[in-house]
Order: sequence, then C-alpha cells, then structure tokens
Amino acid sequence: MATAPTGPRRPIAVDRPCRACGEPIYFNYKGPIEGLCGRCTDRERARRLPVPARRHLRLPRLPRAAARALVFLAVFLAGVAVGVLLRPYLPIP
Repeated sequence: MATAPTGPRRPIAVDRPCRACGEPIYFNYKGPIEGLCGRCTDRERARRLPVPARRHLRLPRLPRAAARALVFLAVFLAGVAVGVLLRPYLPIP
C-alpha cells in the first residue's frame, strides 16, 4: 500500500513561478493579485493598506456612587412593577 508523499509539494509542469519569491504557484490558484503566491499576496496587501487609527469613543463616566444609585433605582422600580402585576394573586389584601 502506497502512502501519501510527505514534504514540500512537487510542482506540476503547468505551475508558474511567483513574481516575488519564485516559488511555484499551483496552476489553478486564483488570487487577488495576479502572478503572486498567497504568502506574497498577504505581504503585499499588508504593505499597501494603511492601518487606520482606531478612535475610541470616550463617554463621561458616572461616579461609582451615582452608578450604584441608578442600579438600585432600576431594581426598586422593577420590584414595584412586579408587585403591581402580581397584586391580584397575593394573599395580602
């Protein structure tokens, strides 16, 4: 039983060399830049595309005490809403 060959892939006669590095490009490979292998295409695109500066939207932060007060108020209002909705089912008149 024959096993699969290991090591680098042997080029086929119709493979053509990469313009940048000279490695054979698989004959059926269709990349975004014609004539470059995938590795050289990645390098070229990384060099061409400028990395945009990321801007973070900084919102003014509430002080910790104010944030806690808002959370407490939200929980309290949710409890009141549940009490109003369940009032007909509670045993307390």
